[in-house]
Order: sequence, then structure tokens, then C-alpha cells
Amino acid sequence: MSSSEKKDVITEQRVHKLKAKAFFNLLKSPPENVAVFSFDCEKNLPLPKLPDQASYFTQQINYYNFTVVRGSSTTSLVPENVYSYVWTEVDFAKNSNSTASAVWDALVKSSFLGEIDTIHLFADGCGRQNKNSIMMTMLSVWLMKKAPQNGVRYDCEKEVKKKSVVVKPSDYEKIIAHRSTIRKLGVDWQVYDWKSEAQTHMKTPSAWHFQFNKKKRFVFTRGKANVLIRGESNYYADIGEAKSVLKRGKNTSAINSTELDIGCKLKGDKSTIISLLKKHYGDTWEENPDLSFLKEALVTSRAEQDNMPETDVESGCRSIKPCDINLPI
Repeated sequence: MSSSEKKDVITEQRVHKLKAKAFFNLLKSPPENVAVFSFDCEKNLPLPKLPDQASYFTQQINYYNFTVVRGSSTTSLVPENVYSYVWTEVDFAKNSNSTASAVWDALVKSSFLGEIDTIHLFADGCGRQNKNSIMMTMLSVWLMKKAPQNGVRYDCEKEVKKKSVVVKPSDYEKIIAHRSTIRKLGVDWQVYDWKSEAQTHMKTPSAWHFQFNKKKRFVFTRGKANVLIRGESNYYADIGEAKSVLKRGKNTSAINSTELDIGCKLKGDKSTIISLLKKHYGDTWEENPDLSFLKEALVTSRAEQDNMPETDVESGCRSIKPCDINLPI
């Protein structure tokens, strides 16, 4: 490597660190007129969780915990401002529709009083869950229809590790509920088809007026009929241009997402879970009341699930670069 190339690498590294510092400074010390939300999905939690090495090689049922926190990085994590959206892969896939619907629910159920006129949303840059046109569509609809007309999730992995046996969703919920408000899919919130609305009304990101993947901050502005979006490469400099990203003849007010049915076909070979349960609970494991969730998921509902269409799972993420979304209200 030549001296000039080495100098370029050092400069790029310094700029990268400065951008990361700017991101966390925004999260740490927001202005008084700004409401801050951050959201992230905990790593998939397995069901059943048993003290058996064989369970590591078993295709288990995933339990999902998508957490939304209202407040800065210095705010105390208490149930009043931490909301855990929980479901299993039996209920719905972990994809852009489910994560966007959870953020929608958190925004709709939040109040913005006093001098609040801007909302900052902080998340990583996972393209399949957070940084995509589906999330942008949902936020545009919320800003147009639901926003006021005036002006870090709690990581429970340590607690989970302490429990050697977890066989039902309520076991995880008891852990999560110590520091957050539990919101169960199908009871406290629903999944909406934001993906179809994005495909119908929004241009593809490659046709937007800025390079979507290279932007770290997105600013939404509410107009009379549409929401304008501006993409910024930096966290403090505002040099981008706000334009509509809707297709010709479309407007944000016409977007109406439909509620999706709960329940999806389990993917992969889950028969190994039955073998694991027989090993630990015997051939009569189905009679154990603590295993009723697994029994319903693996045995009782198997015939029904075979007739359900498969739902795309969008859990893999390569990019973890943070992004900031501004919603002036």
C-alpha cells in the first residue's frame, strides 16, 4: 500500500468514526422540541430452549422480540417508555411488514404534547427490516394521516441465558416484562400489508431522486397532499432536496393498508423438535400442559398449516449501519 493510499484509508476511517459519533450524539442529547424513538429486534429466541447440545442442531420455533424505546440513550428503561412487540413464527414471519406495523403501532399510540414538533427515529441500517421503501411508505402515511396537526432496546439476553429451560412464549414474556410493556401480536397490535402499498404507490428506491442505500438520514416533510422525503449523507448537514417519491398520479392520502391474517406455515423440518421433546419429557410429552404451545404448533395445527401459503422471511441483514429518520410534525 502506497503512502497516499494509506492516507486515504486513515481519512475514511476517521470520517466513519466521526459519523458514528454524530449519530450517538443525536440519540444522547435531542432538542426539547424533538421526540426520540429507537427500535431494534433482539436475536431470535428458540422454542423449546433445553439444556441439551442436540437442541443446537435442531430447527426450532423462533420467538421474536421487536422493541421500541421512547427516549434518548440516557433515558431509564422502564415499562412506561419501552414497548416489546412479541410474536412467534407460528403467528407471522419477521419481515418488513411486521416491523413496520410495530413501529406504526408505537407511533399511533404515542402522544406528542407541548412543544414537540419533530420526531427522530433511530435504527440500524438493516435493509430487510428498517431501511426500505416499506418502512418509508408507513412513515409517510403516519405523517400524513395520524401525526398531530400542530406544531436501544432492552437486551434481555443475559436473563435468558440464566434460564436453562424455556418451552412456551410466556416464559420469555415474563423476562421481557421486567423492563418493558408487552404488546402481543393479534391482541395489542396487528400486521398491515405495507409492502403491497409500497409496490403500488411508491417508486422503486433506484428511481428516487437520491441514492437510497448511501443515505444515513431521511427527513420527511408533510405537504397538502403528499409527504416529501429528503435523503442526507451526514447527520448535521442539510443539503439534500425534498421531493415526492410516489409514482405519477399517486398521493399519500390514498394509501390505505389492509390488515393481514395471523398464522403462517412453519418452514424447515421441525420433526427434530418432537424427537427432542420425547427425549426430555417422554413419549407422553403431548399430555404435559407446559408443552401445549409446542403441541399445537407441531401436531394439532400441522394439517391446517400445510394449507397456508408460505410467507417470506426477511430476517437476514448484512448492513448494520445506523440511520436516523426525521419526521417534522
